[in-house]
Amino acid sequence: MKKTINIIVKIISVLIAFSLLTMLFMPKYIEKNTDGRITAEYYREKTPIDVIIAGSSIVHAGVSPMTMYREYGISAYDRSNSSQVVPISYAMIMDSIKRNKPRLVVMDVGFLYQSDDYVDEGSSRKSMDSFKWSKYKSECIKDIMDESESYIDYVFPILRFHSRWNDLKTEDIKYLLYKPTITYNGQLLQFGTDGKNAEFNQRMLNESVKATDRTMNYLEKINKGCKDNGVNLLFIKMPVIEGNWNNTIDNQIVEFSKANNINYINFENDFEKIGLDKNTDFVDGQHMNSYGAEKFSKYLSEILVSEYDIKDNRSDVKIKAVFDEKLSRYEEAMKEQRPTEPVSD
Repeated sequence: MKKTINIIVKIISVLIAFSLLTMLFMPKYIEKNTDGRITAEYYREKTPIDVIIAGSSIVHAGVSPMTMYREYGISAYDRSNSSQVVPISYAMIMDSIKRNKPRLVVMDVGFLYQSDDYVDEGSSRKSMDSFKWSKYKSECIKDIMDESESYIDYVFPILRFHSRWNDLKTEDIKYLLYKPTITYNGQLLQFGTDGKNAEFNQRMLNESVKATDRTMNYLEKINKGCKDNGVNLLFIKMPVIEGNWNNTIDNQIVEFSKANNINYINFENDFEKIGLDKNTDFVDGQHMNSYGAEKFSKYLSEILVSEYDIKDNRSDVKIKAVFDEKLSRYEEAMKEQRPTEPVSD
């Protein structure tokens, strides 16, 4: 009996040591590369989330869940990461449906121009390393890996990051066991205005470029996943100054949406309606700053409330208590123009 207990104690000790080493060597995404916190922070959310917004960094720069709550009482979350390809968006959406069953999924289709061989392991890691384990994570990892990556490295990230021992910094010790919340329901704040220097050309892609069959198959899977679970789906094209877009891809989305009875809204030509100014509301050619995000999010919210009957949660005592605290932190950061970090695809 004593021998058995000793064996169990040793096994537990090894597991604890393995977990602590993994936590130590994993990037913390606090003082830099903060978009790597978006996935992890979603799992801290304890209140119902009615609207999930999926896409690349254009979403976490340009959609402000705090504005959506402040103006309309919408509980929303940006499940987006830099260079987030469609297979990852699918995994994020299905994970959100499983955990939260939102009323509505809003997906920005602006990243459909990426080809099948587009792989950015750094961005994939930010999205997937903190993703709770599920069949969707497993399937996604297998689909986004290239020949230089290993599935087992995603299962046990320490195998990928163990070489960081020589690069460990104070941040790695300081945030070993506790990581402060740094996003605003997935949004990162930015206050630059370099977009004023961008050429106003929203459809810069050659017309020969189209969304691949693989990408369109994922849109089918997203549509099916939402319909099977009674969740509404809305495709959007975020407003940009310079866009990796063309008529070919836009027509593909229009045709797919009509065939599957999905609403698709392209906001390219709605600058005046939204109140967006390229000189004051954009960090660069594609990403809105947080002032632009407030304008766009208010405009989007008006559509969601009128078209999808998204409820006002400000009368719900439990939700209000949580979101009012978040809103206070957000408004203080906006007042002080306190950015999270530059964003880019």
